[in-house]
This record gives sequence, C-alpha cells and structure tokens, in this order.
Amino acid sequence: MSESGLRIQLRCVSDRSTKMSDNNPVKEEVQNFDKKCLKKTTTAEKNTLPSKEDIEQEKKACCAEASK
Repeated sequence: MSESGLRIQLRCVSDRSTKMSDNNPVKEEVQNFDKKCLKKTTTAEKNTLPSKEDIEQEKKACCAEASK
C-alpha cells in the first residue's frame, strides 16, 4: 500500500500535526491514530476443530480401508 493510500485510511487521527521531516511519517501517523474511531466487532469461529469422536471414527475408517 502506498503512503498516500495509508493516509486516506488513517483519516481518523488526533489533531496533532505530522512532521514531514520525520524519517518515517507512517510510523507517526500510526502512533497518533485514535482508537476510539474503531468500531467494535465480534468474531465467530468458522473452521471448528473435529471432536475426539470424529477423529476416532476417521481413524477406524482409515484402518478398515488399509486392512482390506
């Protein structure tokens, strides 16, 4: 992502001015980012792990095919 693209995304920064003479202006913008502008999100697990019973059934099916 270009520096200008990052600045567009980081519009919600505090009123502190950024120094262009800084070696890394992106770092300063990230440090000045106002976290209050972020929205609260909830995450849901999409890829659940198999249960112990599912694993045992798979092992039995695999061993049964291998013994044929």
